[in-house]
Amino acid sequence: MQDSCYKGLRYAVERRTGVIPVLMRNLKIKEDLASRGYDAARPALTADGIFSDESQRKAVDMVVKSAGSKDSPPPERFFSFAIAKKVATELQAKGWKPVN
Repeated sequence: MQDSCYKGLRYAVERRTGVIPVLMRNLKIKEDLASRGYDAARPALTADGIFSDESQRKAVDMVVKSAGSKDSPPPERFFSFAIAKKVATELQAKGWKPVN
């Protein structure tokens, strides 16, 4: 299951033209809306599914701020990418790439 999630993510990152019809069908939206939604979300997607350190800090800071707290714990308390790293490493070792 974990490798299929990673494969889906890689496909979404690398195959815009394949993803737009999937969004249209599953969300029951028109192509222009699916395209705009994909284009808006795409910068947040990474090939390995791991948030950058900066993205992690921003997410934690946003939650801390919305909770009214002043102390921001380290992102490691909230994020663990051990499984994503393991799956990515295994599939890369096999040379896996998304198909069209």
